[in-house]
Amino acid sequence: MTNRVDVTLYTRPGCHLCDEAAARLVELAEQLPIGVQAIDIEGDVDAAILERYNNVVPAVHVGGVPISVAPLDWMAIRAAVTAGLIEPNDDNTESGTGFAH
Repeated sequence: MTNRVDVTLYTRPGCHLCDEAAARLVELAEQLPIGVQAIDIEGDVDAAILERYNNVVPAVHVGGVPISVAPLDWMAIRAAVTAGLIEPNDDNTESGTGFAH
């Protein structure tokens, strides 16, 4: 297992869905080792970020990979975090089985 999975929440001020997503990520962080970074798409960021997420905040990336945009799929987010916590160990795992030999 890794120490932590990085989760990025793209948000904007005054967005109640973004506030709810931030609260859910805090709850998830109590259960799983995640580090959450919130990025205000209207803040001092690249204009491409505003253009990309303007109509779809909140948006969540896990480990740098886009996972879900509004409405957020929390099952997919949790699955991505859980998958990010598992590091395959090719030396001890049979191919395709997930079982150590």
